Amino acid sequence: MDKKRKLIFCGGDRRLIYCASFFAADGFDCRVWRGETADSDGVTRIRELRQNCDGAEALILPIPAFTSSGKLICAGEERGCVDCEYIFKAVQPDTKIFGGKFADIVKRVAAEYNHEVCDYSLREEFSLMNAVPTAEAAVSIAMNRLSKTLWNSKIAVLGYGRIGRALSMRVHALGARVTVAARSVSARAAAESDGMKSVELSAWLDSPEECSVCFNTVPCQIVHDECAAAAGNTVFVDLASAPGGFTDEARSMLGDRLITALSLPGKYFPETAGRIIYRTVGGMLAENGERGDTK
Repeated sequence: MDKKRKLIFCGGDRRLIYCASFFAADGFDCRVWRGETADSDGVTRIRELRQNCDGAEALILPIPAFTSSGKLICAGEERGCVDCEYIFKAVQPDTKIFGGKFADIVKRVAAEYNHEVCDYSLREEFSLMNAVPTAEAAVSIAMNRLSKTLWNSKIAVLGYGRIGRALSMRVHALGARVTVAARSVSARAAAESDGMKSVELSAWLDSPEECSVCFNTVPCQIVHDECAAAAGNTVFVDLASAPGGFTDEARSMLGDRLITALSLPGKYFPETAGRIIYRTVGGMLAENGERGDTK
């Protein structure tokens, strides 16, 4: 009988546990160290990392994998208690390392131990699939905040990338009157072809139309205090990664009318988010196998 291919999962939350369970269902030997304590069929909990890394094909980390100072991100009390150097020192040089959003300090430490880290969050398939749970969670946030339906409400979406498009189409399907504010002509054309009204981003920011909800997906501080003041009673939902889409002055002015909504797939839909990691990393492992890079 062929020996099972071994995968080690470190840190994270329920997303990584679901991911491990999906790999286990495919016949992998999946071992989990630190992180979420929820049980899962076919997954083995381990207390010691180094003793279990021998023969591992890959080490799979969460997204983000480490803090900006290089500490492993874990659920619960163990969060941030393990330095990345401890992990890279334990893993064999030929073991593939997958994770998300590696800080520069982590990349430097990995290189010192002759490891190359693979960021699965940069893969196009991951970004496209991850936009769906993000959009659905954003819709849920808006529904819980408003005292009226999204149907027939005015909604603004800043940016029309993967998340902006997935979100706009879902809100539009619920009967909202959606305006997309985007920089590029092609993005505005795509929005209009999808049935939305479009406007140039800077024009909307200079003269915002009051609406029920404005979702921001642009990962830079584009919403300033003048824009916030002119937006009336609009509720803003910031979906952009750090530093977010709002200046400090705008944040202070908006107060509780600004909802910062980060890492939504993991918070709202951990099973779906875990499956997305599984599919993305699984594809990367298959590509490595085709090139003869895996054991």
